Amino acid sequence: MRHRLTPLVVVALLTACSTVQPSSDHTANVTVENPSPIAQFLGLGSVAFDEIDRVLLEDWAAGTAAQLRTCLGEQGFDFDPPTRPTDDEAADDSGRYGFGYTTRRFTTEAVGPGLVGYDTAPAVADPNGAYRAGLGPEDGARYDEAVSMCSATITAAEPGALGEFVTTFAVELERLDAAVYTDARSVAAETELEACVVAAGYTYTERAELASLWAEDLAAVEQHLSAQTGVLDDTGRALLSQAQAEEFELAAVYDTCGGFASVDAARLDVRNDLETRFLTDNTERLTAFEGAAG
Repeated sequence: MRHRLTPLVVVALLTACSTVQPSSDHTANVTVENPSPIAQFLGLGSVAFDEIDRVLLEDWAAGTAAQLRTCLGEQGFDFDPPTRPTDDEAADDSGRYGFGYTTRRFTTEAVGPGLVGYDTAPAVADPNGAYRAGLGPEDGARYDEAVSMCSATITAAEPGALGEFVTTFAVELERLDAAVYTDARSVAAETELEACVVAAGYTYTERAELASLWAEDLAAVEQHLSAQTGVLDDTGRALLSQAQAEEFELAAVYDTCGGFASVDAARLDVRNDLETRFLTDNTERLTAFEGAAG
């Protein structure tokens, strides 16, 4: 489905996807060593299956930005997509954030020195604001009219183009997802991680249940967050300090044992094997799908 985009929609979506630079190459967005066979079938290049939606959205935003730049250029104006500084620190960096439950609950400003919080999102840098401000009254008015006109004429593929594929093969993909977790290789990888954690003297907790370990502690800390200043008092800081120490200790043990990354790697191998089998088992339906989509 294709839509006409209003100026507000264009600005909002380009800002939301503000790390995107125009590119017709899907693989420029993200490349993995063990790419998804389904992604390759869909022509998305070397990406992981769980990255497909993001890559489609980025590609859509890049195409929209390129169309807007071309259209404004024809009206005699420049346009550069808004950009957001990238965060080079991985969210799952156990060295700084542990599992990220006690360390990403409050902002850095709220927790104060000596404790770990999350940084607020960096401001979006929009070079067009400065460009627009530098135009005179007459050119500024023409620029606004051009943005409105160009936004109204832009057509772009709707984000989530994967939806038709997922809908067509919903039953098969649901079975595939379930099989990833029950496959003997996936089970063995998590069993190995669990055995290592227990051998180190700790109780093993599955990833989905980790948040519950500190839920009560964080609820108690929350009671000491000032409604006026948004900063924790000394009691709240002491409670959070203890909770973070416990999280860091447990995260270090998991990390030494290979962490959930080892389990994810095994599941990725399993998933790609199952995807290859899916493509083989559904050759005729996939050929018909390609014909209908084309």
